Amino acid sequence: MADELGDSDSWQRARRPNQKRSREKSILKACKKLISSIHPSDINTSMIAKAAEISPSGLYRYYPTKESILFALYCEELENFSRRIRKTNKEIGTKFEFAQHYCECLFEEPRLLLLMSILGSTIEREIPIDFLIEFKIKSFSSYDEIAEFGLHNGAVLNKHEGIEMIWDINFYVIGLYPIAHGSENVNEAMKDKRLSTHSLIFEEKVRDYIVRLTS
Repeated sequence: MADELGDSDSWQRARRPNQKRSREKSILKACKKLISSIHPSDINTSMIAKAAEISPSGLYRYYPTKESILFALYCEELENFSRRIRKTNKEIGTKFEFAQHYCECLFEEPRLLLLMSILGSTIEREIPIDFLIEFKIKSFSSYDEIAEFGLHNGAVLNKHEGIEMIWDINFYVIGLYPIAHGSENVNEAMKDKRLSTHSLIFEEKVRDYIVRLTS
């Protein structure tokens, strides 16, 4: 079915920028739906193409690898996250309040957390350099917006301090997330009473960390 749809008029090569963006959004939407129930590592381009109702060859016109699609989706999720942070009525006047707001918004973005946790170890390893540079610039611009939001509210002394705080939190979150979100076997094993003292709740650990980070 995907091959047939890939050859149909609706999925012929986009000739205008708005057509190209529309096709890219359709592919990202399909990928988003897949990772809601399947880990990104277990997804392949054929699965994404089928979900997007496009042929694999048609998909490669827009994204050269599966990882390129995941990185583009990461950037989209990051843009939404940046908007969520900056659109608030909360008082964000201290570094702690800024860090707290950042983390509470992050907890509301499960796809972003998942993609962040495999970004360096998996996604970025299989992306053409030109594509990687383009999307790195795009993703860093979202973090710049967040840091500038903190500066505007007086939570940090300068943009650099805001960026440093963001990366400190991100590094902690990226390291903790896979441990706190193990496989079904790991989750079952951790129910053993002998392991109870080593159990952890992701959100609580992150909240504890930002207290230490900003004190």
